[in-house]
Amino acid sequence: MPVRIIFRGLMLFQIPDAGPNANKLVAFSINKPTPPLAGAGQEHAHNHKHQTEIQILTGAEKGTNLLGNFITPGATLDFIVPGANGVVPSPSLRNHIPDLAAIVEKATPAIRDAGRGDPNRDLIQNRITVNRGIVRARNVTTWDQGGHPYPLNGNRDAIGDQADLLAVLKFMGSSVEGHVATDVVVEIDVDSVELRCDHDNRFRGGRKGSANPTDPHMPPGTVEILVTNFEPVTATPIPWGLDFQWLFEAAGYNEADLAGAEFEAWVNTGRAYNAELFDEERTMFFGPDGTRGRSFPYLRSAADLTPLRPLTRPLNVYACKGGLAPASPTI
Repeated sequence: MPVRIIFRGLMLFQIPDAGPNANKLVAFSINKPTPPLAGAGQEHAHNHKHQTEIQILTGAEKGTNLLGNFITPGATLDFIVPGANGVVPSPSLRNHIPDLAAIVEKATPAIRDAGRGDPNRDLIQNRITVNRGIVRARNVTTWDQGGHPYPLNGNRDAIGDQADLLAVLKFMGSSVEGHVATDVVVEIDVDSVELRCDHDNRFRGGRKGSANPTDPHMPPGTVEILVTNFEPVTATPIPWGLDFQWLFEAAGYNEADLAGAEFEAWVNTGRAYNAELFDEERTMFFGPDGTRGRSFPYLRSAADLTPLRPLTRPLNVYACKGGLAPASPTI
């Protein structure tokens, strides 16, 4: 059974060709240590404070050991399994993980001409490496158009009409769009992993999958590790990701003027969705009427949601079993 390491949240990924981390997966969790902008919206700037959390399950955990822990900012965490170094990127990684250089290459002249300087290492909160395994994208972005208060056009009469749908994201100022992964997963066909951490004793030593797990959701011999870098959950879901701009900033890309027809269309649809939320977010990252920033992903409208095929027979007795195959452990 595998060691499975799952990454979620605001992160940059690299697989270097040379150096001490050659052929490893290197994940940089990103956070801006100061609020985006002073002034209006400052009181809610903490909504975008990201923290790196690690949760480890081997099947033997009980009580508080089932919970995740926030790793010390600035710490480097290495996951090491026996065997020759070298991760294998899968086609799903190339198809669904945004490539910052490709987004800029296919962007407006203003974004392309803004140029790129040295990486901003102040935005790197933690560095996590994995020395081998298959790297793939798993889940992609969905939008619960039928949930409350999700309808993108702000029409609350649409609540309950649809199930959770796959969502096509568009990058502001770029022609790049598609289904964007929310999980990057590394799978290694071993039953144990070594943790090394330079600034946090809680993340050191070996972890081995239990042959007889006490957790009924864990398969035998499996180690499941979840690495997240999320901000606090907001009361209202947000169909744009303005903090994605920090990934470009961390990689050294300069600000550009995003003004134009696309930006104005985003303003109009964003305010139709939730004017108070939109104005707060825009002010926080751009200023009240600002347009200078970096590309970010967003949902344009319900037309970017993939329709589902309804059942072909009417039902009068409802039933549910879930998937046909066992799901991954609840982590």
